[in-house]
Amino acid sequence: MSSTAVLVPVKLWNKTALLAEGLISSTPLVQVETNEELIELWLANKKSRHTRRAYQQDIDYFLGFIENKPLPLVTGNDLIAYKQALERSLNQKKAGETISPNTVARRLLGVRSLFSFACDKARLLPFNVAKVLEPSRFRDRR
Repeated sequence: MSSTAVLVPVKLWNKTALLAEGLISSTPLVQVETNEELIELWLANKKSRHTRRAYQQDIDYFLGFIENKPLPLVTGNDLIAYKQALERSLNQKKAGETISPNTVARRLLGVRSLFSFACDKARLLPFNVAKVLEPSRFRDRR
């Protein structure tokens, strides 16, 4: 697993279907049509340019993993599979495929933060599916 972000095409959400299935709120505080619009709003709330850049890279990596599935359609199983894939990369032996425990924790934190924003602040999602991701206890001892 490389740390290079994967570019994926912008996909419009089918808001009618998402509403019918109860996957988005009927009274959101923001109107967005794509993952990219939601991510842009979320990142705008981050004060540090460095934090915005790191989170953007981490979320781009996540979007590549889920093949740019609309965020309201992401399931707990998708998130668990992502976490497991990140954790497996800790044990890769080939050069360039390993990532640090702190990188795993940061990538998961970014995903949790995005879904918390979409649910709690934007009131776009009726529930926070990312609650299945418990905070990692990794810490490098450098």
